Parts: sequence; structure tokens; C-alpha cells
Amino acid sequence: MTFNDQFTPICENLRGHVYSTNPDNKFTHREAANDVFLLLEKLGIGHFSVMGISSGGMTLLHMATSQTERIDSKVLNRLALQRMGPTQYPNHPRLFPVLLFGSRR
Repeated sequence: MTFNDQFTPICENLRGHVYSTNPDNKFTHREAANDVFLLLEKLGIGHFSVMGISSGGMTLLHMATSQTERIDSKVLNRLALQRMGPTQYPNHPRLFPVLLFGSRR
């Protein structure tokens, strides 16, 4: 059995990252967590495994403390513990800060 037999990979961009918009120029990790939950609801995904990288890891922390029962497993990587900017982290990867894996069970 392969990974793709068990999971559906979903790559989501947080507000204002890559191709997503942020018209109000406002961002909090709590709001990002709510955005991700809205996406999951629209996709019909109840339970999931998730990997959060950098700012996505901070978003995942909010997700994990607000709807713990929905998360089957989680991986946190390179948490952004302070506001990150291009001058502080010039090589910071900005693609796909939150990777969701919807369970096929």
C-alpha cells in the first residue's frame, strides 16, 4: 500500500503567501487555523494528518488546541516563533507552509 492509497495530499497557502490574497493585510495564526478548518470543511474532510512548516507550524499549534479530535497525527517543523521577514530569513521557503493529508479511511 502506498502513501497515495492512504492519503490525499493537499497543499494550502496561508493568507498572503504565494498565490493567496490578503486584502486587509491582516494575519494571525489563529485566523489561519480557522481558514484551514474552513477549507477542510468545504472539502468534506473530517479527520486528517498534518505537517506544519515554519508559520504553518504555528498555525498547526492553534489547530491542535482548538479541534484536537480531528487531527490523527501531526508533524511540526521549523516553527516561526517570531515575526519573520525577508531581511531576517532571506532563504525562508514560502511555498506550502501547511500540508494536509486527508485520510481515506
